[in-house]
Amino acid sequence: MNAPTDKQVEFAINISRELVDLGHYGEGFTHADAEETIRVMAKTMDRKQFSEGIDRLIAVRNEVRTAARAKTTEVDQDGESLEGMHKIGDRIFKVQVAVHGSGNLYAKELVRDGDRWTFEYARGAMRSLSASSKMSLAEAKEFGALYGTCCVCGRTLTNETSIEEGIGPVCGGRFDR
Repeated sequence: MNAPTDKQVEFAINISRELVDLGHYGEGFTHADAEETIRVMAKTMDRKQFSEGIDRLIAVRNEVRTAARAKTTEVDQDGESLEGMHKIGDRIFKVQVAVHGSGNLYAKELVRDGDRWTFEYARGAMRSLSASSKMSLAEAKEFGALYGTCCVCGRTLTNETSIEEGIGPVCGGRFDR
């Protein structure tokens, strides 16, 4: 029998462990359980069968990640989405979904870097943000008019209408009306 390679087995174990972390197998199923299951499968399958099993694991992992991403982006404890722009005092944050890995929400702060604006990861900022800190379209326009910069994407406003409005049409469309 053409047995699965060590790399295939380790890859399958890593995917299965991620599924444990995402809660796919249910409470009580551990990383050790996932590893043992994969190793038993590796002893009973040939390389091609094992490869097909890996493909199925990847498909399940992608489905579970998508479901987890949808769950984390839906609402906070008050029933409102946290994804979007937030303002606390003079600080502006963008909350978005991590597209690689966890699918969790994280925050980036809009900071001035010389004559331009950039977003930098804001460790721990999610603990301070809530539905009540979300920016309104009017607040975003106010920032844009004051600094000549879009607070959603950090770009300099150059179009006359965008400068007048304080926000571009694409970023303006990202706000709940």
